[in-house]
Amino acid sequence: MDMSNSGDLIHQYGLIFIFGNVLVEQLGLPIPSIPVLLLAGAASARGEIPLIGAFTLGVIANLIADSLWYEIGRKKGSKVLSIACRISLNPDSCVRQTESFLERWGFPSLIIAKFIPGFSMIAPPTVGSMKKPRYFFWFFDSLGSGLWIGIALISGFIFSDTIERVTRGSFRFGQLAAAIVVVVLVLFIIVKYFQRQRFYQSLNMPRISVDELKKLISEGHEPLILDVRSEVAKSIDLAGIPGARPVSLENLSNLTDLPHDREIITYCNCPNEASAALAARTLINQGFRKVRPLKGGLDAWREARYPIEDLETGSIAPRESPIVILSTRESKEKEE
Repeated sequence: MDMSNSGDLIHQYGLIFIFGNVLVEQLGLPIPSIPVLLLAGAASARGEIPLIGAFTLGVIANLIADSLWYEIGRKKGSKVLSIACRISLNPDSCVRQTESFLERWGFPSLIIAKFIPGFSMIAPPTVGSMKKPRYFFWFFDSLGSGLWIGIALISGFIFSDTIERVTRGSFRFGQLAAAIVVVVLVLFIIVKYFQRQRFYQSLNMPRISVDELKKLISEGHEPLILDVRSEVAKSIDLAGIPGARPVSLENLSNLTDLPHDREIITYCNCPNEASAALAARTLINQGFRKVRPLKGGLDAWREARYPIEDLETGSIAPRESPIVILSTRESKEKEE
């Protein structure tokens, strides 16, 4: 983003431009707001706009966007996470990284979410999918938004002279500066693209369909089914394939009791079966040969209307049921 043009827009439209820029970025559009916030801080140092006003509207814009993502996640569950992740340049790892942060730190992780690329956008719908109380979300998200907006504005305020010199230089060499920014952005996207392709190639292995898996079970072959979803993912979707063994992806290499003579099926509920494929690759590298990820994961199994186990109660919904059983927690929420 051309800093001189942003400075002109701030001077002309003031707080409205700051509010709009922060809002659209947090909604998912690739329009960075940090340069605008730095310029806003510098403008505040010159007395052109009120610092408190810029801070307040920036935080409000953050809360509006994050609350929208939270509510979408609350209503749509894990499906919205896959959609949100496909927007990013790291669609296959962003859910897992977000879940790891939430597993380790819980709600306080929202305080640092804005400072971690990818996590900022995925964290609100993930927390919403977990059906966590809104007041906890708003509290920690407000702290995180305030910290992020505040640091950017104060940095602009403190280094206003430097920013002004950079802005003047950008104005004099505007076309050259814009060309440099475009080249850097293109190179970044190219690098990410090849990283993504390498990741896909590492997961390129035969999958087993849900129909094939159901046939193995029905014919008495007793495949070992491993549920490699994270604890956060299982708290979002309290259902699973009957008889599946929950296994942590991080601790998979430490397991010593897995049979070598049985078919092993790994499944998750993430984009491109990424976690399931990573688990299968880990087992193959350990010498297991009969390992395949489940194509489509739990969603495909559910859509085929095969039996689903409630992870809280252990009860199983039969195949004939067109409606998947509700967990105990979800039943209470509907009664309320």
